[in-house]
Amino acid sequence: MNKDSSYARIVIFLPETIAGKISKKLADSGYTAHVAPTAPDAFDALRSEDVSFAITTRAYIDMIRRIRAIPVLNLEIFFHSSSSNSAARHFDTKAFLERVQFLTRSRSSLTDHCAHAAGAAC
Repeated sequence: MNKDSSYARIVIFLPETIAGKISKKLADSGYTAHVAPTAPDAFDALRSEDVSFAITTRAYIDMIRRIRAIPVLNLEIFFHSSSSNSAARHFDTKAFLERVQFLTRSRSSLTDHCAHAAGAAC
């Protein structure tokens, strides 16, 4: 996958162990992510203008959006029950990375449009 990793910075607001795994998956796919395991860390990271979106769980989406109005990806939607064992859950990596790519592409398309539209307010 060809991504402009210098452009798309992603904030991961999750416990450090989980955030580290997600960050590694993203790095392996060419994305730049910042792990913010605490609310003060997330606040500091979200103040940066180069943040494209955040990844967290449902419980913290509103908190992220109160800090900054950016897209937030709910990590929980990528966990699915196994058909053979309803207690077992698996992470849909393919769908997750497709969504990340979509959010990254959407942001870069908007920025490209704004850079080329003289005087446009984006």
